[in-house]
This record gives sequence, C-alpha cells and structure tokens, in this order.
Amino acid sequence: MNKSKCEFSISSKTFSPDRITEELNIQPNKTSKIGDIVTSKYSNSVGKKNYHSWSISSDCIFSDKEDITNQIKQVQFLLRGKESTIVKYKSDVDTEIIFYIWIETEDAGIGIDLSADQLSFISSISTRLHFTIITNNEVLNKS
Repeated sequence: MNKSKCEFSISSKTFSPDRITEELNIQPNKTSKIGDIVTSKYSNSVGKKNYHSWSISSDCIFSDKEDITNQIKQVQFLLRGKESTIVKYKSDVDTEIIFYIWIETEDAGIGIDLSADQLSFISSISTRLHFTIITNNEVLNKS
C-alpha cells in the first residue's frame, strides 16, 4: 500500500501569501509570513520565519499502484491559466518554488515514473523538484 500526495510551494521574501492568493486566485492549504513564530516538530526549537510561504497540495491518496499521476493532475488543474504569474515569481531571486512529491510506502523497492509531459509541467512551474519517500510498515495507521 502506498500513500502519496503532491505539493506546490512558494517561499519568498518578496511576495506575501496574501498577494500570491490574490494574484493566483487560489486558496492555499497553508501559509506563513515573515516574522511568524514556528516550532520545529522534530526538535521543539522555536524560531521566526525569515520568508513568506504559500502552498497548495493534492489530496492524499492511498493506492496499491506506484503512480502519482492523479496527484500531479490535481495540482496542474489548480494552476491552469496561472503560468504567466508563476513565471514572474520564478524570475525573482528571493523566491523559490518547489514541487514536492511525497510517498509513504510499505515497499522498500518502490519505483516512480514521470512522463515527459509531467516533467515539462513541473519544470515550467517550479525551480526545484523534491521527492520524499518513506518506507513504513504502518502506512495504513496514519492519516
């Protein structure tokens, strides 16, 4: 069993979450602003954010298949027609746009294939692609 999702995230010192929300006309799943107090979920250390962040994500999907096509399509659907605004964000030196692919699996030998169209889409909207793959025998116990 695999549990997976995709996330599109903008981190910026230039563009605030409110501005990104307004310009893209998309409600984010999560945001933070410069100066927000944050606590690390790993070390419980406390700090202040030195950048804004804004992100949307696909649904978290449970499947026996090694496929993230539906999750990528969900993000692609949300961002359709917003490419010119995203290109503006990509050109700003104080902005980083990351496309995350997150997979939690019971199978240590998982393989993921991305099509040329998927890679082209991800490349057109982001400055980085990040994979997180976690092997876990308790995938079904987490939500």
